[in-house]
Amino acid sequence: MNKKNTIIISGLAVAAVFSISLFFSSNDKNSVSDNIVTEKKASFSSLNSKELSAMLEKKDFKLVDVHTPEQKHIPGTDAFIPYDEIERIVEFLPNKNERVVLYCRSGSMSKIVADELIGRGYTNVFDLTKGLNEWVGEGRATVDNL
Repeated sequence: MNKKNTIIISGLAVAAVFSISLFFSSNDKNSVSDNIVTEKKASFSSLNSKELSAMLEKKDFKLVDVHTPEQKHIPGTDAFIPYDEIERIVEFLPNKNERVVLYCRSGSMSKIVADELIGRGYTNVFDLTKGLNEWVGEGRATVDNL
């Protein structure tokens, strides 16, 4: 073999080794990233009216009606604060680890507040998913004023 052919073959061998090492390193990176465990996003817990009724028997949480305009309330409600007054809600709940149950008429406004509180670092948030509609629909009592 002449010197020119040896240089060409050596160059091809180097290129092949480089290509193979790139292939395996990129596959290793993909397999490593496939095995990365993503952090679980915090979320609130959903309740139905039967579960809330049972919780109210030994009330150890704050119950907040966030519906606007004001409506009838579930007995045991601690505060009525409209859902769009989040800063007032936060002031009412200074302890981010305290249990809080939120409700509105249908569940849509309380879900907004629950998401916002979780985003602000609250850890013990519950939402009455079908709201006062389910509560009343199951024959449970309400009160007019707090």
